[in-house]
Amino acid sequence: MTRMRKQTTIDAVGGADAVAIVGSTLMWTMICLLAGYVGWAIRGMGESPPARGQSAADKAMVQPDAREPQGADAAFFAALAQVESGGDAAAYNAGEDAAGLYQIRPIYVRDVNRILGREAFSLDDRWDTGRAEEMVRIYLRHYATRKRLGREPTAEDMARIHNGGPDGWRKRATETYGRRFMAALRAVSPPARSSD
Repeated sequence: MTRMRKQTTIDAVGGADAVAIVGSTLMWTMICLLAGYVGWAIRGMGESPPARGQSAADKAMVQPDAREPQGADAAFFAALAQVESGGDAAAYNAGEDAAGLYQIRPIYVRDVNRILGREAFSLDDRWDTGRAEEMVRIYLRHYATRKRLGREPTAEDMARIHNGGPDGWRKRATETYGRRFMAALRAVSPPARSSD
């Protein structure tokens, strides 16, 4: 019975064309997410070649390492993507010119390039899941530090910095965002095992 209702709904909006559009959109989203996580895993193991226009020194600067803020892992990025774009790598917010999985705005790209001291990223890189994740890592490595916060940054601090800028971790305007992020993080994180 459910199958018939779904088929009727699909027929009402354009039959096979609607199925193809929905299917390809879901497939594209999954491919982008998978590419981002595979890229992260490879970069984390230090095995990936430098990205286009990236020197070996730049590669070392963006791959996860001991300087990485605690909690900037696959679950962190999955939760961030869920809160920012609903997991849609093609998401675009015209009001803020925020693009991609992590809804990166032009000012964020400029700031990351300023941190690096050169034009390493373009606005188009916001749409590339792997490049966008690299920008987020660089941004958080620069701003989510013990020295800046006076304590070890939490995953919520990092998410609020991503959302609200360098001082986002302490802005009242990012408190609700922080709660939404933590709920998403709990949803994607495996439960902790008991040591019993």
